[in-house]
Order: sequence, then C-alpha cells, then structure tokens
Amino acid sequence: MTRSETAKVNRFLDRLDYPLRAEMNAVRLIILGVNTKISEQIIESGAPSFYYKECMATFSTNKRKCLTLIFHNGAMLNDCIGLFTGEHETKRIVRFKNMNDVKCKEANLKKAVNDWIHIMES
Repeated sequence: MTRSETAKVNRFLDRLDYPLRAEMNAVRLIILGVNTKISEQIIESGAPSFYYKECMATFSTNKRKCLTLIFHNGAMLNDCIGLFTGEHETKRIVRFKNMNDVKCKEANLKKAVNDWIHIMES
C-alpha cells in the first residue's frame, strides 16, 4: 500500500507556477473524493500522482494551454464515453482546457477512477 503524501502535494501546488494550477487542484480533489483508498504522492519527476494498488494516473505540466492527466494503464478501462485520448499500447490521456472543461468531464473522470478501483480489486 502506498502512503499518501497529501501535505507534500499541497506544498507542491502552493509553489507551482502553472496557468492551470486551479484546474489541477480541482481534478485532484475529484479523484481523491471518489474513494478513500486512493493515495497521492509526488513522483521522482516532480509531478503529483495517484495510486491504488499501483500507479493509476500522473499529472503532466509540459503543456501550458491544457492540463494533462496520464492514466498509466488506461487502455484497460472501458472508455465508451470518449474521455481518453491516445493510441499508446497501455497509456491513455485526459486533457482539461479550463475549469469549465473540468466540470464537464467530472462525472466521466469519477467513472474512470471507480472502474480502475473495480479492476484492481478483481
């Protein structure tokens, strides 16, 4: 089980110079609010990551015009709603343009996280 580092993630976000920092925090709170089994950490590359039994998703701040959330094994999730992009063998990506986009994708993001938990518990 991965130990949650919420205080460390809070400090990271407080110091982050990124135009979509508020959107990142909103997405973070959505993911953490889905299930108390989910933990968060700052990975070696310096990005917030979410875990449940294994690494689920990590933020990328490489793009300044959209917030990117990488689901490391997102290909195993049934994405009949079109939340994910990407043709990688295992990874899938969710991009958020602004706070309105976060709100529009919230229900689908929660479904993806719940599906992840279900698969990990199977």
